[in-house]
Amino acid sequence: MIYEIYHETKFDYAGLVTFSQDMARLKPKNCSTQKLLEYSLKIEPNPYETNEFIDYFGNTNNYMVIREAHKCLK
Repeated sequence: MIYEIYHETKFDYAGLVTFSQDMARLKPKNCSTQKLLEYSLKIEPNPYETNEFIDYFGNTNNYMVIREAHKCLK
């Protein structure tokens, strides 16, 4: 069985944010019980810097730095 999943996380801030460091843990695992066919991550506003790494538990972490002033992070 193949599932197509779409997820959106959105943060609306009361004031203007000029700099942020964020972490997303949204990528499904590719393992013996499930096969990941496709994955994409779209971040708005565009990050200045990103880094994807696997943590101790085998989860994919996406670290991002946003230097653009914003009132919303998606």
